Formats: sequence, structure tokens, C-alpha cells
Amino acid sequence: MTGRAVLTGRLVAPIEMAYMTEPLHGMKNANGVGGMHNGVLLDVAFQMIPWRAAVRESLAHREWPLVNRSILGGDILAAAAQPAAYSPITWIACLLPAAESFNISTYLTLFLASLGAFLFAAELGCGEAAALFAAIGWMLSTPVSTFAMWPLGATWALLPSLLLATRRTVRTPSFANSMLLMLVLTLATLSGHPESLLHVIAFGAAYGVFELWIASDRRRAAVTAIVSGIVALALSAIYLLPVIDALRQTEEHAFRQRVYATSARSDRIERIAAGAAVDLFPFLEGRTWRAPALRNLPNERMAVGSIVVVLALLGAFTIRSREKWFFTIAFVVCALAALKAPPVSTVLHALPLFDVALNERLAFAAAFCLVMLAALAARDDAPRFVFVIALLVIGAASLVANRFVLNDAPSWASLRLFAELAPLAAVALMPRKGGILLAALLIQRTLEQGFLYPANARDAAYPKIAILAPLADIREPFRIVGTGMTFLPNTATLYGLEDARGYEAMTFRPLAETYPLWCARIGPWFNRVDDLSRPFLAMMNVRFALTKASDPIPPGWREVAADRTGRLIENPAALPRAFIPKHVRINAPNELAEMQSATDFGERSWLAADVPSHERDNGPGTIVSMKRRTLGWRIDADMERDGWIVVSQTAWNGWRAYVDGRRIRYQLANHAFLGVHLPHGRHSVRLTYLPESFVAGRAISFATLACIVALVIVRRRRSGVN
Repeated sequence: MTGRAVLTGRLVAPIEMAYMTEPLHGMKNANGVGGMHNGVLLDVAFQMIPWRAAVRESLAHREWPLVNRSILGGDILAAAAQPAAYSPITWIACLLPAAESFNISTYLTLFLASLGAFLFAAELGCGEAAALFAAIGWMLSTPVSTFAMWPLGATWALLPSLLLATRRTVRTPSFANSMLLMLVLTLATLSGHPESLLHVIAFGAAYGVFELWIASDRRRAAVTAIVSGIVALALSAIYLLPVIDALRQTEEHAFRQRVYATSARSDRIERIAAGAAVDLFPFLEGRTWRAPALRNLPNERMAVGSIVVVLALLGAFTIRSREKWFFTIAFVVCALAALKAPPVSTVLHALPLFDVALNERLAFAAAFCLVMLAALAARDDAPRFVFVIALLVIGAASLVANRFVLNDAPSWASLRLFAELAPLAAVALMPRKGGILLAALLIQRTLEQGFLYPANARDAAYPKIAILAPLADIREPFRIVGTGMTFLPNTATLYGLEDARGYEAMTFRPLAETYPLWCARIGPWFNRVDDLSRPFLAMMNVRFALTKASDPIPPGWREVAADRTGRLIENPAALPRAFIPKHVRINAPNELAEMQSATDFGERSWLAADVPSHERDNGPGTIVSMKRRTLGWRIDADMERDGWIVVSQTAWNGWRAYVDGRRIRYQLANHAFLGVHLPHGRHSVRLTYLPESFVAGRAISFATLACIVALVIVRRRRSGVN
């Protein structure tokens, strides 16, 4: 997965996607960039890489990774969960530039997946060869290998390690085993995907209950496991509490409660059957089906390849093993959930937390169950005829599918069929001595999954863009946008610029409610700016814009730089990051509707304050200076009369406002931003993003860590260990 890039000094990160549009598109040939390698990696290109860059920037400024200044008028960072700002993998990766860091984080995710599967299989009594089979099968299963760059994949990669720690803790509830369970739970929590954490812990809890049936001391085992979980939660409080706090403020959470929780989560029978077929016959993946209803199947597949499937079926029906029953039943339940098949999907959807989760992602658990059943069967020599039958079945299925089910020519998919059949044929026809089975599995899964990620040249990672050069010398804060698909959102993060747009997993709900005033949302993706004349853009401190060379310059804007494909233009009327409006409208009953017709937010702005609804003159006053400070800003203002200053910084809960060193309460300005009231005179205003949830979580995590260290030292001294 990563070796092709690492051994050639290249990058696995899909940086070529940034070249899909201008201004980088015109630089493709000069930087040796070809076409898009894999469209599935869109989130990696425009979320994961920019988030990693934002975390690195915070660390470089010796700040806690709380604020992402680069997108959406200033956004949350660690509390957005998926940047995984406190994960050890992220910390190690951040030693390298953002794009290059994915060589390390992807490798570590795959390594932890394979190591955990190897150790767990060995714990179940599999020999070395069968344990290696489990390691390869899990690491190169479709879900793990596809999502290894996502926090989703990093969380699920730890499932085998969690089951290993659970088994040891239940069977031998000791301090060492409880520490192992606590460590794995903490790593899984900090991996950055709370939804997957819910699924992983639920699966681990089910396995723990299964193991309790033969535990010699069930009460002690249960208490030890529960205490380990509580300690893991306490260690992760610095991450979890801000995420929970932020979640309640997001558009996505409201959508899931409003739509997901109330919608039917069962699929049609033909789509369930098609999904199962793709999982059993991987050569069907990516093909076009004749029936329109069968298109756009979920990306979260449980495919593990024919060799694993054959051995898993053999193991489920022939081997005598207590663990076989758990993994067989768990596979059926998780597979039905992944395929959205009733009644499992319906029952699961009725449970708290699961009602707003994408339970299709239990495909990861289903794939792991198949791998473990196969590893249990791999301990013994499997009859050759079962592989011969599988070879014939897959060949026949391919002929039928291409003739009656699929709408496209085999093309590249025929290579997938060859990758599936050739290693299976080797197992069926060659003597299975030594590592034949292992080699065939490794070849099969590598041919199918090993080229998901590109191998891009390092120099192609976000090179200097000449048209942006005039922005380097500007010292006061400003924001930029691209019109249409120009300079795709979040790319600006890699250039140290602040984009009013953004591609985020957790969007501040009040900000999303302002979108009709200045942009259009593209489905679940980013928000696109098409009309630069919108006054709200000027309010948001959007001073510059990148446009196509063929687009006319909007009235009031002026050209700053141009090349053959695009223009950099400036709006001299853009409001500063902090400004003092001439008039303020307080507690307007139809605030957004009134703002829709506003033409100048410097003339009039809208405030929410604990006073009756009214309109009044504001100030006047002058913003003397505005400078970046740790986790916020310092603003010096001179007010001729009392009034409000408006700061176009999204008002996530957690901002603190200080006037002349005294903390005051800030107000919502223009629906989603910060407003601070100042009396007459000259004042120093400090805005700091430091949520109470973070402060409490940090205290809990550090106190828990200190207690663990103290406990380990005491135990070592009592045991006489030097």
C-alpha cells in the first residue's frame, strides 16, 4: 500500500486532486501530475491533508490545536474530531510536512491493523502461519485498506488489539491486562472517529460478554474491564468533552437527529443482494449495473477476497472451535447491518446513538469476522476440492454477470477478475506446502487493493502559485475565496491563507444558516461562491478572490494579478476583520430575512443582546490595530461613544472576551459571529478560544495520567523492580 511511494521517495497522499481546477490545473505538466488516481480519496485530499496542516500550524505556534483559522470564518480543530489532534499517530506524522506525513500515518495504521490481527490470532491458538494469514487478510481487507488514510480506518484498525486486550482482561483480570485494555481503548478514542468508536466498542463489549461465560471470576473480570473503560474515558477527556460540546452546535448533528433518526434504515432486497454479491465477488466492485437501482452502492464494503471467503465458509461449517460460533454469529449480524437488511438494521436503528450512526460501517466488523474464521480454518490443511469449486463458481459468476447483470464492458475490471482467480487457482492446483497459501493471499489482496493510493512526486505537493505572490506582504488579516470550483476549499490551508469557504465534517449551525446570503452548498461537501457582489462576503473580510480569466470583474473589484487561466482580484470595500458599524439592529425578530436585503454591513449590523429589540447609532470609533495572539486576537479600539465592535470570527461556544483585562460576555453579531460592547474611550480587547469543556477535559486527562504514573511507580517499588 505504501511501499511503492516510500521506496521511490514519493507520496501516497492524493495531492493530484488539488490540480483538478485552477490555479493549480495549469501547473500539472510542469509538476508531472497526471489524472486523478482514485476518486474515493476526495475527503483525504480536501479534508484530511488540510486538517493535518492546521494541526501542524498550531503546534508550530506552540498552541493547543483548538482553532482552525483557515476555513469557514475561523473554525474548531481538535473538537471537529476527525483531525485526530491528540492521536500519537498524528503527533509522529506531524514531524513531516502535511502531505508527506501521510506516508507515515498510513503505514502506521496498516501496521497496527496487521500486528493486532497477528497477536489476536496467536492468542486464539493459531500457529504462526495462520496468524500471519490473519494479519494479511485484515490489513488488506477492502475496508481497512480503502480507509487507512481516514480516522475511520485508524479506529477500526485497532479492533483486533481491543479483542486481544478484552480476552486477556476477562480471562486473567490483572493490573497489566487492565492497563493494556485501557491503552487500546484510549488509542481508539483518540483516533478521531467517534461513530466508529461506538461500533468498535459495541463489538468489543459483545466479545467480552462472550468471554465472560467461561471466566473463572466473572465479577472481578467485569469490574476490571469497566474500570479500564472509565480510565480510558478520563484519559481521553481532553478530546471527548470538546467534541461533545461542539457536536450540539453543528448542522450535521441537527440533520442526523432530524433525518437519520426518523428515517427507515432498511434497503431494498435487490440492493441488499447486489451488495452481498460485490462483497463475495470483488471483481464486481466499480462496475456499472444494468438496473439503475443498483448503482451508487455504499463504499463501505466487507470484501476480503475469495481465498479468505472460502476458508471462512470452511471454518464456519467444519472446524470445532468455541470462537467459531462467536465470529459466525457476529458476521451474520454485522453483515446484515452493513447491507441495511431487516430486521437487524431496523432493530439497530432503534437503539440510542445507533439511531444517528451510519451502521453500514459495521462492514469492517463483518470483514474481520471472515478473516478470523479463515485464520481458524487455516490451522489445518483445507481440502483442495473446495478451492477448485470456488474457482469454478467465480468463473461462472463472472460470465453470468458480464452477460446479464453488468452494463459495461469488462475493461479494467477483467484485471480484477484475473487478480482474484489466478492466486485462487494457485492454491487449488499447487501443493500447499510452506507459504503457498500465504503467498497467494498476499498476491491476491495486493493486486486488488495495493494500488488504491497514488505515488505522487514530492515537488508536486502544493508548489508556489505565482498569482498568489502579492498576498505575501499583507500584514492585516484578510480572507480569500475562489469562485465556482476555483481553488477548491481547504486548499488555502496549505498556503497559509484563510478561506471563507470550507469542507468540514462539523459545520457551525448558525454559520450554515447564513449560506443563502453568500454561497451555495454542494450536497454534503463544501460551500461554493458564485456571486462576489454579495455584501455578506465583504462583511466576512473576503478581500481577495480567485476567478477564471474569462469571468468578468465584478463592480467595485479590481484586478491584482492575472495569468492565462485566472485572475486574482481585490475588493477594496471589504470590511476589516474587526469593524465598528455605524448602526446596530438589536434582537431583530427576522434577523436573517433583514440581513438578506442588507447592502452594507459596515453601515448596519445585527446583534443579539439581553436588551429589548431596538435600533440605535453605534459608536463611532476606530479600530487602531488587530493582531494575532495565542488562540485568538488582540484588538485595540478607540471609541468616541459606547458601542459594539463586530469581529467576523464564527462564534463557537468557548470564545472568551476580555476588555482591559476584565472578562465580559460577548454577543452574537450578524447571526454567527462575535460582537463585543465597549464603553467610551480607548480599550484593549482580547479574544481567546478556550472552551470550558477543553479546560475541564485537560484537567481530567492530566490528573488521570498523573495518577496512572504514580500508581505504576508505587507498584514497581513494592514489587522490588529497579
